[in-house]
Amino acid sequence: SEIFSLALSRLVQADEHRLMKRIGRLGQWLQQRVALSHSLDFQNDVMPALRTRLVRLLGCQSFAYSDANALYRSPGAPSAEAIKVIAGFFRRWSREHGRPVLMTSNIQGYGLQLSAADARKVAGVVALGGSGNQPLLLLFRSPSTQPTTWAGDPDHRVERAPGSDRLDPRSSFEVFVQEHRGDSNPWPTYISRVALELRDALKQAHWIHRSRLDARELERSHHHLVQAKEEMRHAAMHDALTGLANRRSLKEYFRDAIPNRSDQASPLAFLHLDLDGFKLVNDTFGHDIGDQLLVEVSEILREVVRQSDLIVRLGGDEFAILTCHAEDRAALEGLARRLITRLARPHLISEKVCRIGVSIGI
Repeated sequence: SEIFSLALSRLVQADEHRLMKRIGRLGQWLQQRVALSHSLDFQNDVMPALRTRLVRLLGCQSFAYSDANALYRSPGAPSAEAIKVIAGFFRRWSREHGRPVLMTSNIQGYGLQLSAADARKVAGVVALGGSGNQPLLLLFRSPSTQPTTWAGDPDHRVERAPGSDRLDPRSSFEVFVQEHRGDSNPWPTYISRVALELRDALKQAHWIHRSRLDARELERSHHHLVQAKEEMRHAAMHDALTGLANRRSLKEYFRDAIPNRSDQASPLAFLHLDLDGFKLVNDTFGHDIGDQLLVEVSEILREVVRQSDLIVRLGGDEFAILTCHAEDRAALEGLARRLITRLARPHLISEKVCRIGVSIGI
């Protein structure tokens, strides 16, 4: 008996050692999968693949993992409501008994009320952790019919052979099979240690996942902050109606860009434009038509001048053009004449014909 007991103990220890090594490799796989995941979806990217491996390793049909922030359920797991009931019972049970692990083949035997659909998914449960800030790991096995072979008389009868004081082994040690319905396969004795290793692996993988999410959120917030600053700066330096640079932008150009120009840079020319007849358009057709006309004028300026030139709306009906192509005086006068000719054409704004002119000083 001692020899067989020792041999069985060594077999169990060897099985536990192999399983712990496989769980360790599974933890490494978990961390790599989370670290390389593009979707950053722990529920849909990690849980199904992990469940397939745990079915082979531990023989559990499903599992659940939760911390203070979220609950993750593998495919085939009981409903979130059932998991909440089981988790709440386990925490109470753990406090009362001072034990961090619960292993059972029939969770409903503790008086828990589960729906019929959930009862078909869970009978055996291993619950680990969950106290304080510790995450909770739940392993589930579905119910099955379990045969148990017994040697003995199920009715506890004792019979003696006729004319003998000795017991008859054939009548007092009969073999019979008892069936248990609603329980799951029993868990191995070392499952709590294996579950602890698995829980820690999940905890580490989930920490990596949360860190990546936080880093992505921080990066997104930084991007939004930079974008908001750029939008604020753009709004501060550009005219809201036409989108052209405003007077402040021109002042900064004079303050910063011009002093830093090299001596070999081309000379600058400044064209000051004042629309003629614009007030009459405003008074006749209203400010909405006037605003649309200003937008059309800004588009005409963009079409006529070079892309490298700075176009500014100084305010009201005043515009300016700052160009670095000022070597040729005739070219500048030609630019001014093209602008005068182009802006003198009638402008059709909302079925209203608007006529304006422009005066340009160089």
